[in-house]
Amino acid sequence: MTDREIELVALICEREGYMSRDGVLRVMQAQAQHEAAGNPRPRFADVAVYYKLVGATDMRYAMSIQDKLAVTPGQRRPLGYYLLEAGVLKPSQVLEALEEQAFYGSRLGEILIRNGWATDADIEAALKTQAERHQPVA
Repeated sequence: MTDREIELVALICEREGYMSRDGVLRVMQAQAQHEAAGNPRPRFADVAVYYKLVGATDMRYAMSIQDKLAVTPGQRRPLGYYLLEAGVLKPSQVLEALEEQAFYGSRLGEILIRNGWATDADIEAALKTQAERHQPVA
């Protein structure tokens, strides 16, 4: 798992209310300490569940959202990622909108606006950020 993916699952856990910011930082510190001791870096999910900062079921749900937002090298991050990052959407809303998109084939922004989860301005701002920050994922 890349550092960016670790940040995403941490963001999802925090935005869903599964973990506090302090809990996220505690997990990242534990990962760094483990790595500094010459061991492989443990997965964020494993550390968070081990320290009982989040339940296993909640972590599986967060990981499923992360999987929906995952990209392969050379792809740009999806719109839902930027709306999540900006705090416009909750992770559960991103997941629900993506599932609706897969079923009906509508554009994500249209689904979000129709459900009242985002405004035109939110979508435009996220698309602008996406265009500005687009760098192929390594």
